[in-house]
Amino acid sequence: MGNRLILLLFASALAFVASLAVFPMTAEAEDIPRVSAEYLQRKLGTEGLVIVDARSGSDWRGSESKIKGAIRGKAGKEKQWAAELPKDSEIVIYCA
Repeated sequence: MGNRLILLLFASALAFVASLAVFPMTAEAEDIPRVSAEYLQRKLGTEGLVIVDARSGSDWRGSESKIKGAIRGKAGKEKQWAAELPKDSEIVIYCA
């Protein structure tokens, strides 16, 4: 019984460590640069600025407040729409 428990714990630990290698780490919230509403308002309309509205579908549909010119980045499809963004632009993503 003791050997079985040790083997189970070892297998669980091994599976956990393997999952860290398989799934890439994401950025921590404190590592993501933030901009103020005032900064964004000053930048609106400038060349090279891309604004992505990443709110969930129901939040986006139910909102009367949308930034003019923002593109829709559907939740759950981040890799798809992120790959299509221009690499040489300043990109602002908002979800509130």
